[in-house]
Amino acid sequence: MSQHHTRRPGFATRAIHQGYDAYAGMGSLNPPIYLSSTYTFQTVEDGSARFAGEQAGFLYSRVGNPTTALLEARIADLEGGEAALVTASGQGATTSLLWTLVAPGDEIIADKTLYGCTFGFLNHGLAKFGVRVTHVDLTDPANLERAISAATRVVFFESPANPNMRLVDIAAISAIARRHGALTVVDNTYCTPWLQRPIELGADFVLHSATKYLGGHGDLLAGAIVGPKETLDTVRFHGLKDMTGAVLSSQDAFLVLRGLKTLSLRMQRHCSSAQMLAEFLVGHPKVAIVHFPGLPSFPQYELARRQMAMPGGMIAFELKQGIEAGRRFMNALALFTRAVSLGDAESLAQHPASMTHSFYTPEERALHLIGEGLVRLSVGLEDPEDLLADLDQALARAWAHRCGPRPRQEHAPCPATPCRISGPEAVARDPCVRGKGRARPDVRHAATGGVPRAKGARRGARGPRPAAAALPDIAIRAARAGHHRPPCRVRGGDDSIPGHPHRSQAGHRVPPRPANGSTAQPSLQVLFGFNGRYCRPARPRFGQPPSSDPARLAVPHPKGSDRLPGPCSVTVLS
Repeated sequence: MSQHHTRRPGFATRAIHQGYDAYAGMGSLNPPIYLSSTYTFQTVEDGSARFAGEQAGFLYSRVGNPTTALLEARIADLEGGEAALVTASGQGATTSLLWTLVAPGDEIIADKTLYGCTFGFLNHGLAKFGVRVTHVDLTDPANLERAISAATRVVFFESPANPNMRLVDIAAISAIARRHGALTVVDNTYCTPWLQRPIELGADFVLHSATKYLGGHGDLLAGAIVGPKETLDTVRFHGLKDMTGAVLSSQDAFLVLRGLKTLSLRMQRHCSSAQMLAEFLVGHPKVAIVHFPGLPSFPQYELARRQMAMPGGMIAFELKQGIEAGRRFMNALALFTRAVSLGDAESLAQHPASMTHSFYTPEERALHLIGEGLVRLSVGLEDPEDLLADLDQALARAWAHRCGPRPRQEHAPCPATPCRISGPEAVARDPCVRGKGRARPDVRHAATGGVPRAKGARRGARGPRPAAAALPDIAIRAARAGHHRPPCRVRGGDDSIPGHPHRSQAGHRVPPRPANGSTAQPSLQVLFGFNGRYCRPARPRFGQPPSSDPARLAVPHPKGSDRLPGPCSVTVLS
């Protein structure tokens, strides 16, 4: 047999074909949906053999049917596990498994950060039945070594964790648990088997909310458990059939099978777009910190490179000013949809302190490392430039109120020459409102950082030059501020763009390169708008440091120029 036929097929091939022969039966390209609730037996003896597990076949759809069986075989193969069991939801998978594994007197050690419903089930569900739950910071394996005991039956964690993206060293934690006779359960929802396979790293069980990336289209609820077949048979007949009844319908099983066919393509797009947005957010003055495994600044960056193929499609970031800033930002979003869940084609945003973790007290949120200003983004399949523009405008609008109230009687006609602007706050205040002929009164103080000028000071005197780190924020807003009259000028020497007209699509003058060959002072990478698109630094592959060359800025240019020849220096003037 040729090598083509002996080698194991790749991930995408198995996600499409594993476990189904399109030529069998009626020749249907897609597997049929079996809608029967019960199944017949040729004889009573056949029925007895099936109930005893001595004969293959189906009994009742609460314990399986041909459609769900195909999905189970395919997920087990993709995760590298012996067997799988699908359920009606991710929570159904978690509860069915843990109800089976633990008994009164047992202990579950769980990470400090968990999906809100999992936290509730452990602490308000199992705890009522005599199961002790201990939360430990599992990002440091030594903490588990100190906490584990003879009563510990299960070590449970997510990696990355929902919603703050903390990673756990799966191999190290699994090894410690195994030495002490405990089972390791890993929620792999964020990564999917395309990015990470915990069983190959030593875990005993893997959980999925198949509602998310495995389904991929926000139109179903499903869950999955992967692990040893003998244990999963017990979960099927006790934890699922008798305890929870969280049975997956054949229609939803079919939809998950459909979603798996495009999983590898979708995950690549989710990951690449998330990388772009994370790089934008990490330098934004309104963002305190960005939690994303693909950033070199991420504390567990090296661990992410070891156990994840790519950094994933989820971003968490902390806004300055806490919970109120989170709410203002969320309400300002236009393209990102305010919704829980993740992994859909649509980009979703949620504010845990106001949504999924709102039933925590502020003290509990702090204990479990969920900040008041934390925002979680599920980056979808839209054009990434559109997503970036939405984040930019939402961040600007969320802080516009800081200028204070603007009573109508205080508004003055827009001056013949617009106010001089210096610094990111001045640009964010949007001094002139087109069509209303009004200027916001506080812009008079923009040049001095919001502090009124001394009496007699020259009108429009320029304040201190903004810090270099704020210039991208200025440039983005200046590029979109076509309502300034006359337009703000973008001044450059060596940063002029060959062949470009001296005025951008937003009405900004771009002077030509000086004839004397002078160069502009080196500054930094600048985001600037042309024809509705942004220049942005070239993005490295995951695991490679970003380029420090400020000249590597891709420019979608209507005249065909695709590179800025040198570093840009942007100054907004009257």
